[in-house]
Amino acid sequence: MKKTYILFICIFSLLLPHTSYSSNGVIKKAAYVCKNMFCKPAVSRTSMLEPKQIEKTLHKRVLQANKKIYKTIPPVLMEEYLYLGELPAVAVKNWPNTLSEGIYKSAPWLRNAGPVAQQSYFIALHNRLVGVVAKQRLQLKKDIQAQIPHFIREKINFEANSPLAWQAAKQVSPQVKQILIAEQHSVPEISHEILQFIQAVKVQNPNRKIVYLTEFIPQDIKTDYWLEIMRSLGGNKEYFDIFDWAHRAGWPVVGLEPVYVWDNVNAKLYLGRLFEPDSHEVSLWETLGGVYLRNLAWRTTIEKTRRQYPDALFIIHAGQGHVGYAAPYSVARFFAPEETFVLEVLQKNNTTFNIFSNRFFSKYPILGWKNKNLARLAGFDVRIQID
Repeated sequence: MKKTYILFICIFSLLLPHTSYSSNGVIKKAAYVCKNMFCKPAVSRTSMLEPKQIEKTLHKRVLQANKKIYKTIPPVLMEEYLYLGELPAVAVKNWPNTLSEGIYKSAPWLRNAGPVAQQSYFIALHNRLVGVVAKQRLQLKKDIQAQIPHFIREKINFEANSPLAWQAAKQVSPQVKQILIAEQHSVPEISHEILQFIQAVKVQNPNRKIVYLTEFIPQDIKTDYWLEIMRSLGGNKEYFDIFDWAHRAGWPVVGLEPVYVWDNVNAKLYLGRLFEPDSHEVSLWETLGGVYLRNLAWRTTIEKTRRQYPDALFIIHAGQGHVGYAAPYSVARFFAPEETFVLEVLQKNNTTFNIFSNRFFSKYPILGWKNKNLARLAGFDVRIQID
């Protein structure tokens, strides 16, 4: 009985989602208990966590997580409050062995448990996150709609005929340590606007060290080498122009994306309402569980780079779903609010803020607030919307 209880506590603590800005809580307490238990010489982790036990326990956790989702949000409301990658996971497709070596690097007991347990772990994690995010999304809608009068009253009055990127850069205060650029992917006009923005930031900070970190370059790769690969393969010119300019400006250019993400692009999840015949095939890395794990991996690189450049201004360029204030488990939440600035650049405005505010602000090409609480609720300090 004791052995089963200890196993349950360990699995439960490992599966619970957590946020980086919380201090104490169930996870840390459970982890502490597990650590003390496993450190006793009479009981070893490998003897307790046998593959069959793990597989059986994780299967139960999948079922429990699924039930919790439908208790949190009715199926008829899922399309309103959840994006495609945030729907419940039904099954895994194309799970190569090398994938577990990457995402479960710190959990050797799970890497040795077999593919069924590894996939069940990911599905259970994803679906537990879905339940949490669905509940948060319901509250976010209420909060945004309650604050619409304040959003209207405290909106920044931008200049009508001044370049948008330069106006956005003017809103970055001197105490900011990290600027997060939240973009909509693969739109040339957006990349052009972002390049203008970072050029403006450089002009406004002539004596400050600036470091550029991005989702679009693998971790631990030399910038010259990556630029040469992009040049030879005729890759995305707009991203190339940003990387090349930052490199020639003398900025350290740091890739955030783990190599195992690049190496396992074919991994998929089937997402949709459970128990229905049709489900959507989505890249594992675009699902809520995938984004969550990627953000945690990015955090390690960001913290390592911060130790190397403690006083530098960081520009972190990634997708809106990773770095917007309102994005689930956002990178922006790793940092103190007063030291953080989020610029959102998009074209097709289907953000939660735009939807939950009844698209009242969608007509503005540039939008923002000085009030940090409003900014965090909306998801950005300044938003540029490209025609």
